[in-house]
Amino acid sequence: MSTRGDSNWNTPVKMEVPINLDNADEFEVCENDKGQLYIASNRPGGIGEMDIYSVIKENGQYRIENLGSPVNTKWIDVCPFISPDNRFMVFNSWKPNTTFKGNNLYLTYRDTEGLWTNPIDLGSSVNTNYLDIYPYVSPDGKYLLFTIRTTCCDDGLPSSKIYWISTEIFDSLKPDK
Repeated sequence: MSTRGDSNWNTPVKMEVPINLDNADEFEVCENDKGQLYIASNRPGGIGEMDIYSVIKENGQYRIENLGSPVNTKWIDVCPFISPDNRFMVFNSWKPNTTFKGNNLYLTYRDTEGLWTNPIDLGSSVNTNYLDIYPYVSPDGKYLLFTIRTTCCDDGLPSSKIYWISTEIFDSLKPDK
């Protein structure tokens, strides 16, 4: 964590337990407009190999909550992007997909009870047979940016490219449609 001083960022400080654990990895942090964090972690007690958690600060103390099913599965679920208003989340998952190999991007909404809906595959406009990762929605809410990582080139090293698409795709995929 780092705070901004008058003209520069202060030296980063490791966030303590329960956010960072010595026996787990935490990464891919995202924050909503109320300061609530979402992270990916392989901490003990999770559902799958990697899960998405919310980090809630109450009375100066942090509390970590696994988002549970249907967001987290027994596979790898990571790269959360939470909308500023906490209304939807885009993330990637390695769960089996009947159309695409690799990992793919999914969209989930909060229902009227505050629970996450079944994740929706973003389909062929976004997902590929490669690694579809790192979703991010532009500050104006108009574009979904994401990375597709492929293995190419003679040296076999991964190659990544950033793509974007209108967030109008979200409206067409809403569960009530």
